[in-house]
Amino acid sequence: QNVTSAQWLPPRGGFQECLIAAGMAEGNIYIFKGTVAIKAVTAHRRGPQVNIDGQPGFYGVRGLRLCKKDNVLISGGADGTVLQWDVSDGTLQESRFVAPSVSIPSPFGPGDKFAPCIRSLDYSEGLDRILIGTNHCDVKEVSGDEVEVLMYGHSGDVYQLAWHPALPNVMVTASDSGHVHVWDATQRQMTHLAAVGFMPRAAAFSSKPVASTNTFHIAVGGSKGQIKVLDEGSNLCPIHSCKDSLQGVSDIMYSPNNRFMAASTYDTWIDIYNESWHISHPKVRKGVPGRCVRQRCARKGVSEKVCRKKCVRRVCMDSPIAASWQKRVRIKQ
Repeated sequence: QNVTSAQWLPPRGGFQECLIAAGMAEGNIYIFKGTVAIKAVTAHRRGPQVNIDGQPGFYGVRGLRLCKKDNVLISGGADGTVLQWDVSDGTLQESRFVAPSVSIPSPFGPGDKFAPCIRSLDYSEGLDRILIGTNHCDVKEVSGDEVEVLMYGHSGDVYQLAWHPALPNVMVTASDSGHVHVWDATQRQMTHLAAVGFMPRAAAFSSKPVASTNTFHIAVGGSKGQIKVLDEGSNLCPIHSCKDSLQGVSDIMYSPNNRFMAASTYDTWIDIYNESWHISHPKVRKGVPGRCVRQRCARKGVSEKVCRKKCVRRVCMDSPIAASWQKRVRIKQ
C-alpha cells in the first residue's frame, strides 16, 4: 500500500537513532527503522473508497505533525478524526494518547461515508491549535474538543453562481462535487449545503416566493439533464425532480412573474415548466432542426415557435415574459 505521509520521531531514550512514523493508505501508521518497517500501529479507519490513478484506493493518513516540544505526534486520517499520540520516549504505541480523539463533523450526517477526509494538517505552537484541510476544501481549526470552520470551500469546479432576488447578500453556487451551497456574502459563511445526487451545471433562485410554500425555490440543472428543485425555506429540502433531456443543462432561469421555469440543454432544446411541480411534466418542449414548428398548449395558453436561421435556434413565446427570456434561450447549433 502507498505511504501518504511521514514524520521523524524524537530520539529514543539513550539512543541517538530516530524512528520514522509513516501514514499508510489503509489508515495504519507504520514504524520504520532505517528502510525496514518494524511495526504497524492501528490508528485510523480507512474511510471512503476513492478512485486514485484509475484504481480503487483510500486517502489514508495524510497528516502527521510532531509538536509540543517533540512529545506529541498529531495524526489526521480519512475517517475524519484527529489523534494525539504520546511519543515522548521516541516510540509510538497502540492507544497511547495524550488527549481524546476529535471527530470532524460532516454536514451530510454521521458515518465514514460522509466523513470529511483530512488532507493536510499543521499545529500552531503559539495558539495551541490544530489546523486541518479537508477533501471538501474546507479549512478547520481544532481547539480541545471544539471544531470551528475558518474557511468553507468547494471540492469541485464551480459552474454557476446566482444571487438571491430579495436578499442582496445571499447567493447560491453549484459545484462539480455534486453539492449546492448557499452563502452569506456579508459574513463570508456558508449557511446551507445540499447534495443533489448529480453534478450540477446551473442553478437559479425563483423570482419571487412560490405560492405553494411561500418560500423561494432553487432550481438546479445537472450534467446529464437532471433537474431538481430545492426549497430554501426548509433547509434545501428537494420538492421536485425530473429528467427530460438526454444531455446536460447549460442554463436555468425562472420567469419574472415566477409562473414558469426554463432550462436550456446541450441537445439544443428548451424545456419550459410550470411552477406547479405537481404537474411533473414539461410545459412546452420542442426542438426540431432545419424546420419551423408552432405548437399551442391550449390548456395553459402558451405557444412557441422554433426556427432555424443562420445556425441559431430561437424560442419565441406569445406571452409577456418572451422579451426577458429571449436572450437566455438563443442556442447556437
